[in-house]
Amino acid sequence: MIMNCWFKENCKIANTEGCSVSCIKYAEVNFLFESSGIPKKQRIALDCPVVDKDVYDYLANLDIANLSEKDLNIFICSTKVGNGKTSWAMKLLQRYIAKKALGNGFRDICRFVHVPTQLSKFKDFNNEKQEHQKETLINMDLIVWDDIGMPISDFDRQQLLNIIDRRILLGKANIYTSNVVEYDYLEESIGARLASRVFNYSEVVVFKSKDKRGIRS
Repeated sequence: MIMNCWFKENCKIANTEGCSVSCIKYAEVNFLFESSGIPKKQRIALDCPVVDKDVYDYLANLDIANLSEKDLNIFICSTKVGNGKTSWAMKLLQRYIAKKALGNGFRDICRFVHVPTQLSKFKDFNNEKQEHQKETLINMDLIVWDDIGMPISDFDRQQLLNIIDRRILLGKANIYTSNVVEYDYLEESIGARLASRVFNYSEVVVFKSKDKRGIRS
């Protein structure tokens, strides 16, 4: 059995030698994990602080496969760092992959985007590559926009606004994480037009627990 196969607990194949190259299930899921941009060593926090039980329950029961059909975006935020915002976004993205991978036909459908890093990359691209990257992001079925809400330049605001506005118009699903909770602060950081689309078109989920980084269960 392949050590990192997502189906190893329920696989009924007796001879699994060579599964990594012959099993379509493995190949489709592996393709989406590789193309999604999810960091390989990202640790998913599974413990549930009492203070965040309601939001954990909400996210755990979220119909992640049908966010677009429900016209629902998620804004996960907290004024505190290290309390699971990105981990939960990763968890939702991985659950989406598990739901959508089989029969997907190796179509690139989801992406994890660290917003500050992506905006820096745009500046390094020539116009052709920049436009290609924008179109790719616009057409993804689901994007996790990690760490949105940091102060950005007018140029960066316009780049991000163009992509997110188009995605909303197309009914694409978005999950945002941010250390900004109040709408006024978000507007001040990323501009009124972008803040309105990110915040007002989303279900706002606020984490209240403390920094958990370094804690091992």
